[in-house]
Amino acid sequence: MKRVLALIAVSTVSFVSAVLVVACAGDEPGALPPRPEKDASEPDTNTLPDAGPAVPQTVGGLILWLDGADSNSVQRKLPGSDESVVKWLDKSGNKRDYAPPAPANAPKFAPGTMNGHTMSSVLFGQVYSQHLVGPSLSLSEAEAFVVVQTVRVTYRITGDASPPPYGLWHFGTTASLHPGDDGRLRDSFGSKSNGAFTSADLGANAIYAPHIFDVAAGPQAWNAYSNGVALNVERPSPYSFGFNTTGSLIGASNDVEATSSPKFFFNGYIAEVLVYNRSLASADHDAIQSYLAAKWGITLKPDGGT
Repeated sequence: MKRVLALIAVSTVSFVSAVLVVACAGDEPGALPPRPEKDASEPDTNTLPDAGPAVPQTVGGLILWLDGADSNSVQRKLPGSDESVVKWLDKSGNKRDYAPPAPANAPKFAPGTMNGHTMSSVLFGQVYSQHLVGPSLSLSEAEAFVVVQTVRVTYRITGDASPPPYGLWHFGTTASLHPGDDGRLRDSFGSKSNGAFTSADLGANAIYAPHIFDVAAGPQAWNAYSNGVALNVERPSPYSFGFNTTGSLIGASNDVEATSSPKFFFNGYIAEVLVYNRSLASADHDAIQSYLAAKWGITLKPDGGT
């Protein structure tokens, strides 16, 4: 898989404010979708498929690893009863743990709900402003991977399924939306520019299905990938590399640097997050993509795929 330099342009973000309800099973906003039917021979545990030897620690520079498949790394209020996340532990060894700002903002641990596997993830509900807060990054370059599935939100009164902005994370100084209200991805990982990087609409079949989103940021280049395919992105001009100095967020974003009062919240599942302190070489990049794809049952597309 080739790594391709991003295109250059400017984008803006709009925001829609409304009473929302999650389009999941049940009437309660943030309710879990039905658990997929599984074969009787399938064990009821977080059993990982054989993803080969390319585990995250074998690639140098790992500084953050949040793994929803490892239930021991997701501390909950009362496992089996109240699955509210108390803390999502960093498995990289760097103790960059994430926790909700208040109990009311805690996302839910979601056992056996990701892509038909018995493995687990963390469910973020936009209606309840569920998100996690963690430390800031201070890096000269970085690359991040996230296994994610956005779940649609609809308006309670009109039933309109037009997507509101979904804030994925906040590592830069402007909003990272997955997607924005126009269906396009916007991301500011590693950017202190006035505006976010914007990609074309991935389409409902892609953005609302489990997929691997990957961002590599450095002083001279910013690149993004979806399921292994390099995205053509519009780049803010001038581009200024850097990270948020006030902290970082998972499951929320803001249109300013501050993390204390995020404006945009995610709705859906975040299964795994990996951050490295460098832009990975092609072999390492492909190894991590393959590891995540095998683990979560995601098909990587060949170069040039859509």
